[in-house]
Amino acid sequence: QCVNGACCPTSQVCNGACCAPGDPCLSGACCPAAQACGSNCCSSTQTCQSGTTCVSDSCPPSVSFQNDVVSWFSNSAGKAQCMRCHNPIDQKATLDLDPASGSSTIHGNLVGADPQGAACLGQPFKRVAGGDLDTSLLYLKITEVTPPCGNPMPPPDQVQPNCAVFEPLCILSDADKATMRKAIRCWIEQGALDN
Repeated sequence: QCVNGACCPTSQVCNGACCAPGDPCLSGACCPAAQACGSNCCSSTQTCQSGTTCVSDSCPPSVSFQNDVVSWFSNSAGKAQCMRCHNPIDQKATLDLDPASGSSTIHGNLVGADPQGAACLGQPFKRVAGGDLDTSLLYLKITEVTPPCGNPMPPPDQVQPNCAVFEPLCILSDADKATMRKAIRCWIEQGALDN
């Protein structure tokens, strides 16, 4: 079906728009899959409760980069597994997120830094822009099915080679994803401090 002069699979047409693959049409608008909650579309500052209700997801008074954010980058169980690609040896997109490198090093690799992946070069984003979620590529990549450039993170398991060798899990549970997104969102909203 043609939408705004472009072909769009019928299953992705929503009220005159073409939704990204996997994004449902809710209340007449495309909703990022990560924000879908039953028949509702939660905002980026809400979480889905009981599978049907969007609730406010307010931040704690102070989020610590060292204690609340860095641990999500590790390869341990229930974490985002970022170090599979963003480690001191591979440094995909020239990014080292190894907690052993120290939180100040990781902070310097993220905050105010230009993205280095080929798809994101020259784009108007920073890896993390303190206080600005809309230009913080890290946040956009962990919350959007189709981020403005590059791939969503953590990548869907079908694009993670040799996923089965990483035990005990390859991708985060929905609850862990929500907790990680909140920690990173709150940290960025509070200025992305190195604390």
